[in-house]
Amino acid sequence: MGHRERIELVAPLELVGRPARMVVGAAEQEDHPETMPPGRERVSPAGAKQPTVSTTGRPWLPINSNRSDTLKKFLIVTILVLSALSVGSSAAQASTIGQREALGAAKSYLSTGSFSQAGLIHQLQSPYGEDFSHSDSVWGVIHAHANWNAEAVEAAKSYLKSSHFSRAGLIQQLESPYGEQFTHAQAVYGVSIAYR
Repeated sequence: MGHRERIELVAPLELVGRPARMVVGAAEQEDHPETMPPGRERVSPAGAKQPTVSTTGRPWLPINSNRSDTLKKFLIVTILVLSALSVGSSAAQASTIGQREALGAAKSYLSTGSFSQAGLIHQLQSPYGEDFSHSDSVWGVIHAHANWNAEAVEAAKSYLKSSHFSRAGLIQQLESPYGEQFTHAQAVYGVSIAYR
């Protein structure tokens, strides 16, 4: 009798923790009754016989490491995205009334003018501004998810519309603790875009 090659395939059940095996080209079948009946085989490009459909009607495919890696990466990304969404919603649910009010005020200020993160926190907690507590102000500003570079650009453009500044003078104005309080990097970015 001639030598018969054994090719072992792992069925889709492996994804739920129950590996099912089938030996193609030999008379043996192992582990599960869903294995491919003899005669229901196809020849792969490499010449090895592979089953096409199990008795349950599901396709039998060898686990391709690239496909498996892609599926794992997809599942990990999906889980991370869903986790981030649930954390974001739980953060809003876990907030206090003061924090939610500070968030609303921060968004309102951002919609009407340009602010740095430090400048907006100062405005929210100032007795001449909104008079929120420091912690509520910080929470509201952080959760407003502002683009501080874009805010620096708008502030720089606003200054250039109303007055004349050199590059260095405008950067100094944007980062001054008595001015807009942007970081140095944000001020440089804002001025470089506004000067275009």
